[in-house]
Amino acid sequence: MIFGRAATSLEFDDMYLGILDINRLIKRHTGSPDIGVRWKLYHRVVILLSEENKKFIFSDSNEFKTLSKIDRVSIVVEDLLTSICIQCSDLICHLLLLYSSYPEAFKANLDNCIHETLRLYPLTDIWTRKPEENERGWIASLIQLNRSGWSEPDHFKPERWNLEDHPQLISWGFDSRSCPASRIGYNLSKKMIQKVLLNENIWILPASNFKHNRTFLEGCQVWIGEGMKPPSLKWKFKGQWTNQFHQWIFSRLRMLDQGELW
Repeated sequence: MIFGRAATSLEFDDMYLGILDINRLIKRHTGSPDIGVRWKLYHRVVILLSEENKKFIFSDSNEFKTLSKIDRVSIVVEDLLTSICIQCSDLICHLLLLYSSYPEAFKANLDNCIHETLRLYPLTDIWTRKPEENERGWIASLIQLNRSGWSEPDHFKPERWNLEDHPQLISWGFDSRSCPASRIGYNLSKKMIQKVLLNENIWILPASNFKHNRTFLEGCQVWIGEGMKPPSLKWKFKGQWTNQFHQWIFSRLRMLDQGELW
């Protein structure tokens, strides 16, 4: 969808591990990048950009073409590939968790349920406007977390989207016209959920001891299966406290590195 054609197995392998490594760093599972897999990711993106495919998502963007090569690669890797992968996986987890409680609402109107999910659980923080001189930037998800203007703001009510009189939803940071990730991410997540909804034999069950939060630092503990649905499933995280300690250490190191403590 981004490069105008399907990736080969080799291309996918080169990019997948690099994106996974970026995700691990973002979610504080590691304190430093894996240079080897990152190099493969960026090198592969450079090759794909050199193809100049007419179906490439920015093929008609003169602004993109005027950027330096490193900026073009950075936009594709960080702003498109990584954000789509991380945010789609988070959105799908939120949808699966809510579907387990509201299956009929999802079957009645999937788009309304996706919008309501994005309203309740805004995706990862994205700057909708960069700070310039005396103007401060702002983050879409922080604005979305301010629920003033919504009736019963903390309740899952997909029917509210049948009305035109409601606050604007800022999900991916921009609308679909100015943010390709919004259009691609929404449609990709919707297609994957439809695969689940169309299969009547599939059951979805969150772990009984899993708390549904806005982000999934330790993964989304929801089971999907076929056949007889178990009465309950419990989440067991091997090395949970060690992992949480590592996340705390890596988050502090990152704050020091970015000067956020001063």
